[in-house]
Amino acid sequence: MIESLHERYHHQLAHLSDDVFLIQLINDIGEHCGWWHPDRPWTRLSGKFNPRQEVFATLVYHTTDTPQELCLIEVSSQSPQGDIPEQSCIFLDHVGWFRFTRFPEDPALPMLASVLTEGTLERVVQYLPHHRCTIQFRQIENEGPCFAKVFDSHIGRRIHSDGVALWQVALEGDLGFAVPRPTRWDDHTLTLWQMAVKGQSITIAQLFDSNGPTLAYTMGQAIASLHQSRLTPSILFDKETVLQQAKRHGTILVHREPHLRHEVHSILNQLENLHSRTLPQKLVPLHTDLHPVQWLEHETGLGLVDFDRLALGDPEYDVASFLTELEFKDKGRGRMIHVMDAFRRGHESVAPPLHDSLLQAYRAQKWLAKALRALGKIHIDGVLRATQCLEQAQQCLLEKASPC
Repeated sequence: MIESLHERYHHQLAHLSDDVFLIQLINDIGEHCGWWHPDRPWTRLSGKFNPRQEVFATLVYHTTDTPQELCLIEVSSQSPQGDIPEQSCIFLDHVGWFRFTRFPEDPALPMLASVLTEGTLERVVQYLPHHRCTIQFRQIENEGPCFAKVFDSHIGRRIHSDGVALWQVALEGDLGFAVPRPTRWDDHTLTLWQMAVKGQSITIAQLFDSNGPTLAYTMGQAIASLHQSRLTPSILFDKETVLQQAKRHGTILVHREPHLRHEVHSILNQLENLHSRTLPQKLVPLHTDLHPVQWLEHETGLGLVDFDRLALGDPEYDVASFLTELEFKDKGRGRMIHVMDAFRRGHESVAPPLHDSLLQAYRAQKWLAKALRALGKIHIDGVLRATQCLEQAQQCLLEKASPC
């Protein structure tokens, strides 16, 4: 029988799933190093598990009070190498070496500390250690609320360029929602600056309540306005590109958990057959990460943020992203069917009818990606969660038509 890596790391994952245990370590290390008082309230911001790497677990915690503090925990089987203060590392038997790093120290983001001083800080919204950090400011210079995205490369230059084009389309009145106004790309600090979009984030709870279908219908109309716009993003994300991405996800899944090989290969073969039977269509500008949490609601309408992956592709991809996220949050309780139907009807009231076969394929590919993400999170039942996601992908492919 092929061993599951999750099973091999079961003991470590059990400890790393225990927030009480880890917060106590954070408090002890912080007090010992003089970083913070030991009674600060902490909560987990993120956690990633990759047993194929030397640092097999990476966790980020932040304080829920002000001023905000963040702490990075990296866990490895071997003693950390390099110029690392001894007091920031400990070894726990049967778990491994723990290295604690106080934010904003990050050698891959050397300008992070400098960026934090450029305005009145609100909070760090997202921190992907050694890759990127999103920071919210109350104010910067004479401007109002804004966001800074600090990268480990020049990728933000392309995002800024596409953001400028998106802003111009919005100014011309082609979009049914507000978008962030780009301000600048800083080559020196590798930072993208954008103004905040007015409004409050739309929650899943709002889509669950009695007004959920009405709100979803309006959101469907809004994203269709992007699909119908004249915007031409710099990235191509057509069905062949998405299929290749799915194959990469499948390869990693099987590499991580070889006993899932049959399920993964079955899904990939069906996806390839489904895509081969669909005719090419006109590609449109896509958001490509269309989760409900990306939407804002304000007195004058809707807003939409996080256009980092703006691309040209099939409109079914954006719709599938939104619907799959609703299915995932619904957890099989059947509460979202009317909301999903309303979103699609809203979209098709503005744009041409969606192709069911493409919608099936993209929904299945989204569930395949969620299976990989489940394996990459710190849960002792990661394999079970991944298997459930693969079952959802199979279910999408078995449907004769979209559930909407």
